[in-house]
Amino acid sequence: MAGSATDLRNRLLPMIDILRAIPVRAGLRLYTVAVRTVVWSGGRPGLGTKTTVDTGLKLDLGIGSPRVRQIRQDEVVASGGLYQSEDMVIGPITPPYAGSSADNDAVSVFEPPVDGSAREIYFKLTGPGMPDTGAWFKKVSQDVSKSFRYTFVVSKTSVVP
Repeated sequence: MAGSATDLRNRLLPMIDILRAIPVRAGLRLYTVAVRTVVWSGGRPGLGTKTTVDTGLKLDLGIGSPRVRQIRQDEVVASGGLYQSEDMVIGPITPPYAGSSADNDAVSVFEPPVDGSAREIYFKLTGPGMPDTGAWFKKVSQDVSKSFRYTFVVSKTSVVP
């Protein structure tokens, strides 16, 4: 029985992706999200030579940025100090599936590996309420527990990677 439920989920993911692309095609996504990966040659962040790789975060069938919203006050209060009022929630993001046209929708894009590599992930948001050049953020949490979506919360950082 569990296998058939998983099969149904896998068949529904492309349809959910199509639905999530409607606001993108209608021009309703006001923010752009860029991902900057910083890799250090010295084995730890800050040691050795820094190499940066920038990629745009294109989701919703690979055609546009995901939904971005400011965190709500009730979420800040319920977080017990983890979130601040200027944090942003990115998502929902459709999990990867066979035939997905987005090439950067895996959780690994947002989460540095726990393999001892010296890699940092930063997010640059541009849009309403952000400086003209955008603002840099670091991920503070993620929710990958839902079958059809995941989200993550980013917090503003003063570091310009």
